[in-house]
Amino acid sequence: MKLKAHVPGRKFPSISVTGAYCALNCAHCSRHYLKGMIPAETPEQLIDALCMISDEGAEGFLLSGGARDDGSVPIEPFADLIRKVRIYSNFKINVHVGLLRESTIDALKTMRPDTVSLDVVGADETLRDVYHLERRADEYLNALKILDKEGIPHSPHVTIGLHHGKILGEYRAIDAIKESNAIKMVIDIIIPTEGTPMENITPPAIEEIKKIIDYTEGFRGERVIGCMRPRTGEYWEIEKHAIERGFSGIVLPIQRTRKWAEENGYEWETRETCCVL
Repeated sequence: MKLKAHVPGRKFPSISVTGAYCALNCAHCSRHYLKGMIPAETPEQLIDALCMISDEGAEGFLLSGGARDDGSVPIEPFADLIRKVRIYSNFKINVHVGLLRESTIDALKTMRPDTVSLDVVGADETLRDVYHLERRADEYLNALKILDKEGIPHSPHVTIGLHHGKILGEYRAIDAIKESNAIKMVIDIIIPTEGTPMENITPPAIEEIKKIIDYTEGFRGERVIGCMRPRTGEYWEIEKHAIERGFSGIVLPIQRTRKWAEENGYEWETRETCCVL
């Protein structure tokens, strides 16, 4: 039995079309994670960034960025360029979007990325209190239907404990993903990130997380444990439990997980890409 160990790095870097800026300044991130991405705020800067990562041996990239005040990520100015990159290079491309605008859909249809990543939120309260966004969770759930209708391959993410460490909306989000044509479901777990309003929260209990992992059963595509999660102490049990429940891959698996899997008849296949590819 094979498991995928996703190890994104130099071969699959992340690029932000907004640099370190995000209009929402969400409570769990506070723009922290944008600072670790390559900034490319114009098509010209993106060309420079792609030349740089190509010279460094990259095989693909994540195109992401901060959100506008309506929750969408401003990918539209880059649509024509990404389409050309798809035609004239062998890069694998994952585009991370927020709330969908009509112009976002048009841009994705032009780009034709390998997959689209989007965070699925199942509770209005989380949008208000964490994202600082006065929108409805139904709009995020409906995004899956829109992507299905347009034939755009997508890999939704659910973050367990996103609502300040509490379970709120995760089961609803998973239900919507199960009903979609998503190619992969990515399960993340909230990280109390230093310097954010949520740095002192307590993530959900291990047993609560396991129950949500169990609830993903029945999804038709692949299930993966994503990069956003705690990796210390007992959290290796989450990775072990996911493997036992049929998950096909883990981003940067804990060494204890690797050892347990090998001792129990699994083989690791290392992939230097995002977990959705």
